[in-house]
Amino acid sequence: MNDAWVRIERAKANRERLHTEITAFAATHPDAYRVAAEHDGQGNVTLVARVSKRPPKEWGLIVGDILVDLRSALDYAVYGLAVRHTGQDPPPKARQVEFPIADTDKWFNTSGRRKITDLRSDAVAYIESVQPYQPGYGGPDSALLVLNELVGINKHRFVSVVWAMLKETQLGLTFLNVQLEDFMAYKVDGELTDGTVLATFRMVAQAQYANLQIQPSMTVHVAFEPTSAGFGMEAYTALGAMGGAVEDVVGNLQSYL
Repeated sequence: MNDAWVRIERAKANRERLHTEITAFAATHPDAYRVAAEHDGQGNVTLVARVSKRPPKEWGLIVGDILVDLRSALDYAVYGLAVRHTGQDPPPKARQVEFPIADTDKWFNTSGRRKITDLRSDAVAYIESVQPYQPGYGGPDSALLVLNELVGINKHRFVSVVWAMLKETQLGLTFLNVQLEDFMAYKVDGELTDGTVLATFRMVAQAQYANLQIQPSMTVHVAFEPTSAGFGMEAYTALGAMGGAVEDVVGNLQSYL
């Protein structure tokens, strides 16, 4: 199991590296993402996102390394069990040994079981018990299932995290003799790009002297791209959940040596 733990520790180190780079990026580019209030001179106000700097695409390489290390740790652990249970190194079916991750019991009982035929029945039962389709194991949002899908994407291209997801918008208002009407906040499901409309409203003066001061701001997080599993998930947190799930599984598999 030592090889599996080496991969897990490397994934942890790269996750912290990613966090450091995200923090440094935010500190170096404090105005990379901001909110601007645009007026049309007739009382109509539009709040729009202004994006002046995008995070480096190379972050996708770090994420890819984390994903591969975590997925490999599961496979290394199962391979180690196969060696121990068969008394052979390599085990008889070494080429097909892999930790199965299934979204349905049908897939696990067909394709999945073929990957762990060199293991004892008690270890197989444990692996079956932590599959994403099992009650309480997350279903389509399971950390293991998201990990597996992202690893598949990473085989062919970057798992992009150079994409800012709007977390929240704050609107500070100081006004005198002004009424706000027709306020509309817009949900942003896609990439936060320059000019994305966040909200609109109308200012109506209620006296000859009226004043309105707007202090808008927004909070963003680095998220997985829309086409990937884990869409919209904050990358650092999601990677931590995947790492925790893998660490739990590998730790429990050790008891079957």
